[in-house]
Amino acid sequence: MQQTKDMGVEKGFIKEKIVAVIVEMAVQDWPQQWKNFLELLVQIAAMGVKLVIRIISHLIRRLGYAARINIDHLAISSRRDSGVQ
Repeated sequence: MQQTKDMGVEKGFIKEKIVAVIVEMAVQDWPQQWKNFLELLVQIAAMGVKLVIRIISHLIRRLGYAARINIDHLAISSRRDSGVQ
């Protein structure tokens, strides 16, 4: 059986996983399915929840990554469609 870590480490790990799940949900669902996502983040931030900063930071990085993949895919498709190798 694996030992658990210090409570502070465990809490940090859980928070990071929660952030990762929220970010992935936002990437998949926002803005089409989760129209009020940004409003919710602002409301939660106003309550002083520091986790929102992590969510926003991870979301920006994740969306940037997704955008780069889509741009690369479009460039490859465009070159293929125009006959350029």
